[in-house]
Amino acid sequence: MVRGDAALGERSLALHFVVERMAATRSNQTDERNGEAAEHEGFTEAYVAYRTPIYSYMRRMISNEADAEDLTLAAFEKALRAWDRRPPTTELRPWLFRIATNTCLDELRRRRLIQWRPWDAFATLFHPSQVAPDDPEDDALRGEQVTWVRAALARLAPRDRAVLVMREYQNLSMEEIGHALGISSGGAKIALFRARERLRAAYLQLGGEIPTGGRPTSELVGDPNA
Repeated sequence: MVRGDAALGERSLALHFVVERMAATRSNQTDERNGEAAEHEGFTEAYVAYRTPIYSYMRRMISNEADAEDLTLAAFEKALRAWDRRPPTTELRPWLFRIATNTCLDELRRRRLIQWRPWDAFATLFHPSQVAPDDPEDDALRGEQVTWVRAALARLAPRDRAVLVMREYQNLSMEEIGHALGISSGGAKIALFRARERLRAAYLQLGGEIPTGGRPTSELVGDPNA
C-alpha cells in the first residue's frame, strides 16, 4: 500500500484496482505493438503518483466523498483513453489536472446545482496562523470566519473555485493552471486575481470581517503576480 491510500478509503482502493485492471487489459490487447507495454507501465506510475492529488482536488470541488471518488475514476479513465495521443513533450501534472477539471466542471454543469463541502483550511486566506490556539475567544472568532468563508465559496462559479483549489491547495504554477484551463499563464494570473477578488467580495458582502492583524488587503484580494 502506498502513502495516501488510507486517506482515500476502501472505495478509492477499489478505484486503484479498477484502473490497474483497465490498463492491464489495454496492454494485453496491444502487447505486440512496440512500446505499448512501456506505455501501460507509464500510466500505472502516473496513476499511483497523482491519484491522491486528483482525488483531493475533486473532494474540494464536490461535496460528496463518493462522487469525488467516482469523478476521480472517470478522469483517469479519460486519461487512459487519451494516453497514446498525449504529445511526448506534454507535462503530466497539468495535463491530468486539465482532464480532472473538465470532468468536474462537466458534472457540475450537468447537475446545475452545486453543493460545497466545509473548507475550513481556506480560512487562512483571512486569518493568520499566529492566533493562539488556546484562546477560546480567538477560536470562536476563527469558527465564525470559517462559516463566512464557506458561505462565500458557495457563491463562486465552478471555474473560480477550480482556480483557487489548484493554486492554494495543489500549488500549481500559473503555467500549469493555464494548461489545465486551456488558457495562457497570463490568463491564469488574471483568473486567479478575479477569483480571489470575488471570494473576498462575497465574504465581505455576507458580513464577514477581516480581523486586525490579518493578511494585507492586497494579498487578500490577490496579487495577479502571485
